[in-house]
Amino acid sequence: DDCWGTYVALLRSARKHYVLRDCSGRLPCYWSQHDGVTVAFSDIEDIQSLPLPPFSLNKTYLAAFVHTDLINVKECGLNGVTELLAGDCLEVGSGSTRQYSIWDPRVICMTDPLDDYEFARAALKETTQRCIDAWAAVYTKIVLRLSGGFDSAVVLGSLQRSPKSPHVSCINYFTSDMPDDERDYARLAASEANVELHEQPRDTAAGVFDDRCLRLPRAAKPTIPFFFRAFDLQPTNNLVAKLGAEVVWTGQGGDHLFVTSRDALAAADYISQVGLGIGLPSVIADSARLSGHPYIHVLRDAWRHGRRRSLWVTDPALLDRATDFVNEETLPPKISEYATNPWALGAEDVPKGKQFQIQQLADLLNRQRPIPNLEVAYELHPLISQPLMELSLRIPTYLLLKGGRSRALARDVFQDRVPFPIVQREDKGDAAAHVREAIRRSETFVKELLMDGILVREGIVKRNALEPYVVKRQPFKPAQMYSVVACIATELWARSWLDQKPQSKQCGHSLSAIA
Repeated sequence: DDCWGTYVALLRSARKHYVLRDCSGRLPCYWSQHDGVTVAFSDIEDIQSLPLPPFSLNKTYLAAFVHTDLINVKECGLNGVTELLAGDCLEVGSGSTRQYSIWDPRVICMTDPLDDYEFARAALKETTQRCIDAWAAVYTKIVLRLSGGFDSAVVLGSLQRSPKSPHVSCINYFTSDMPDDERDYARLAASEANVELHEQPRDTAAGVFDDRCLRLPRAAKPTIPFFFRAFDLQPTNNLVAKLGAEVVWTGQGGDHLFVTSRDALAAADYISQVGLGIGLPSVIADSARLSGHPYIHVLRDAWRHGRRRSLWVTDPALLDRATDFVNEETLPPKISEYATNPWALGAEDVPKGKQFQIQQLADLLNRQRPIPNLEVAYELHPLISQPLMELSLRIPTYLLLKGGRSRALARDVFQDRVPFPIVQREDKGDAAAHVREAIRRSETFVKELLMDGILVREGIVKRNALEPYVVKRQPFKPAQMYSVVACIATELWARSWLDQKPQSKQCGHSLSAIA
C-alpha cells in the first residue's frame, strides 16, 4: 500500500517467510524447492551451480504455449520451477508453501470507483505526471523508444514537465514500406519536445532467426517477445553506450491502462454499475460508434452482459481454436482453464469491461522479462506503475471510452502535451508484416530447426501439419503465423536446455532428464 516501484521483497515474521513480487512484474521471480529448502530467484542461470536435481521439461506447458502463447500462469517450461506472478506473494511456513495474489485488480476495480468524468480526468493527469516525475528523479540520461504512437508521446510530453527532467534522447525503429513505419509521427513528437531523435532501420539481415538465437541466455519458460527484442538489442545498446544513458524507457502499457477496445462493453458496464440511468443513451451511442454495431444490438448485448454474472471471454476461439500444429493428446484436458491467469478467474462479479482490462493487464505484467547480460541498460515502462494502474482500474470503462473512441479519456487529458495529429490518429503500427518477413527470410534455419526438432520428436508438434508452411511456403493466416513463431520460440528454448544445435539431428535426448 505504501511502497511501489520495481522490486521483489523478502519479508520474515516469527514463523513464516514471504516473497512479494511487485505488481508491475518488471523484475522476474521464480521459486523451486528441494529437500525442504525453498529457493527464490530472478534468473535461472543463478541457481545452476546449486546442488539441485536436474530439471525436466514440462511437456504439458510447452504444448499449451505452442497452442496459445497468451498463457500467463505460474507453471513454467521446467518441472519443479514455479513463477511468482506479478502481484503474487509466496508464503513459506513450517512444512507448507502457499502462493496467492496479494495485489488483486479484481478487488481494486470494485473499490471506490471514480464515477465522475472531471474528477477522473484530473486524477489521471496528476497521477501520470507524479509517476513520471518519480522515475525521472532517478536518472540523469534516458533513451526513450519513441514509436510514434500515443503512449510514448504521453511519456515524452510528461517528461518535459518534470521538475527534475533528465537528458532525453529518442530512438525510433522502422521498416520501410511496412505498416509499422511511424517515423513521421515520431519526428513530430520529438520536434515539439525539442529532443534528439535517432531513426534506426530494422536491418533485414539482423531481423532473422539464425544461430544467434541459440546463444541467448536460458530462461525458465519460453516467450515470444524475448526473441524479437533481441533483434533490436544491438542498435539500442550502441546508442545507450554512446550517450552514456542509464536506462531505456518505453510507452508500453497505454493500451491496457487507457483502454484500447472495439467491443461494446462500456454500455454493459454502465448497466452493471449504474443501471438504467440518464446517462445510458449517451453510453449506448459511444459503444455503437466504437464497435460499429447498430444501437439496438448494442443495447441488447449491454443488457445481457450487464445483468449477468459470468466470466468474460474476449475471443472464445483464441483458446479453443483448432490445434493446427499441436498434438491434441499433449494438451491439458481443459486448455481454457489451464491457460487462464488467476486474475481472470473468479471475476464473475466484476463488470465485463473491467474483466477485459484485467485480462489485458495479466498479459502485460507477466511478459516483462529482461535479457540478462545482454542489455547495456535495462528497459523501464513508466506507465506500468502501481498508482497509475490502480487509478485506471477504478475509472469505469464508460468514462475511459467516453465519446466512442479508444483511449478517449487519455486523449482528452493529454492533448496539452501530445501533438494534435498523434492525439487524433486511430491507427497503430502493425508488426505482423515484420514478423511474417522474419519467418520468410529465415526459412532455411526454421526448416532445419522445426522439421526434425525436439517438439516433433517428442510428439508435441505434428510434423505433417507444419510442413506445408515451413517447407512448401504455403501462406498462413495470422493465427497460424503466431503459432509458427510460438513453435520457433519453444524449440529454441528447449534446445537451450539440451545445449543442442539445429543441425544436430542424431542427438537422442529425452524430455525426462535434462541436466
